[in-house]
Amino acid sequence: VNGDGKADLIWRKPATGNTVIWFLDGATLASAAHFGITDPAWEIRAVADMNNDGRSDVLLHNINDDSLQIWFGTPTGLDEKRIVSNP
Repeated sequence: VNGDGKADLIWRKPATGNTVIWFLDGATLASAAHFGITDPAWEIRAVADMNNDGRSDVLLHNINDDSLQIWFGTPTGLDEKRIVSNP
């Protein structure tokens, strides 16, 4: 997520929507950050570098209204939410 070349984990509790990013340093947890989505209607659908900046981004889908959001990876976590128009 933060583009440091090391794996990170996105952990989500489906019942509450609470989501946390764990930044790893090898097998060690280096730090953690809360991801700003807590509504259980939002589900993670894809993780990929969608804006070609070398960091993983997260695509979310709202199961209630079919809206989409992209959260872009930054050095400190996920930021810069962008709402995607639903055709």
